[in-house]
Amino acid sequence: MRSVKSFFRTIPAGLRKDFVARHAAELADAVDWNDTDPAICSSLNEAYSASARSLQQQIQSDVERIMALANEPGEAAMRAVAEADPLEGLPGNAARALWLFVHDPVHFRRAEDIRYTDERRRGRMWDGFEGPPDRPLGVDPDALDRLKTLLREQFGWEKVHIEVFERSRIGSEDETFHLLQTTIYREGWPDQVREFVGENLEERSRRPVYEAAITYEPKSGSLEVVANEKKVREDLASLFCTELLSAPFGQEKLKPRRYDLDVLRTAQGFPVDAEDRIDSVRVSMLRLMPMNTAEERLVLETLSGAKETVWELAERLGPGDPLRGPWVITQARLSIKFQSEPGQGRGPTLPITITMPHGCDLKDRTPRERRVGEEYLARWGLLENVGAP
Repeated sequence: MRSVKSFFRTIPAGLRKDFVARHAAELADAVDWNDTDPAICSSLNEAYSASARSLQQQIQSDVERIMALANEPGEAAMRAVAEADPLEGLPGNAARALWLFVHDPVHFRRAEDIRYTDERRRGRMWDGFEGPPDRPLGVDPDALDRLKTLLREQFGWEKVHIEVFERSRIGSEDETFHLLQTTIYREGWPDQVREFVGENLEERSRRPVYEAAITYEPKSGSLEVVANEKKVREDLASLFCTELLSAPFGQEKLKPRRYDLDVLRTAQGFPVDAEDRIDSVRVSMLRLMPMNTAEERLVLETLSGAKETVWELAERLGPGDPLRGPWVITQARLSIKFQSEPGQGRGPTLPITITMPHGCDLKDRTPRERRVGEEYLARWGLLENVGAP
């Protein structure tokens, strides 16, 4: 949880004033905005500490939403939906997220929707389908109204809100794809929560809001759905096709990305481009399974600082070298080490674990790490680059 007082200290003075004026106006009168910056921060912090608990909670909630976009995934989400000009000159992602929150709340909320969707991409809440290609990105308001009605009828959702907007996504080879994203909010069943009213502990009823999202990429026709339940994901894809794209739904799943670890049976050179500032690539672990049984595993692993490679380690086994025998590589772990930036210490390392045939933990990484990882895994012959962009 980001401290509000730390937030006030680190954001640009002009944006701090705009934020307080629009979202915490009760604090504005306690501050002499012509004073020095340290004095302004001190006055703000004193006013915040003395304010009502409800105001403190509101400000804390706003700060957490802003800081949730103040990182690389958040930057990618902001760039996918907002105009670049007002954001480029600001000093860092926290300032860019704050500017969007204060001056362009519609695009700020859309950036939140994009981050929610992309963080869950290819995870447990995600399904991809082959949809109709070359459909327009525009949406008929009457079609949206029909979709709302069908959602209420089919799922029993009483309250439904839909937002549709155009966005972009950067592919594994740095190409830009233009998408249509539809975010669906629906009211959940009521639940009980406890809270203090004065000094007394009481229960109150609330209805949570749940979110689902659909993205459509016209060039490939790819439909991707993020929602809690698998059956709901398929039904949402079907309704999106018929109501918003005016096309039948074929129910065909996107082909999953397939990995091939057989190339790692022999030592590899792993060529890289100089502009990516990659210092080294190391295979630190290979897990193997014999072809004639599924009940045994063998792991070859070298720890950081080891002088031998996994291939040299295997060679030490002599005739028992599994890389030369009837064994299948089922899992591999690679470490991509980047060069350090000027004035910084050790460069960052990107670990990647691949599990045959479709598993890879790149989906849990930042957008830049996913792009770099996917590009090189394809180049090194480890990834068959199929499926959605």
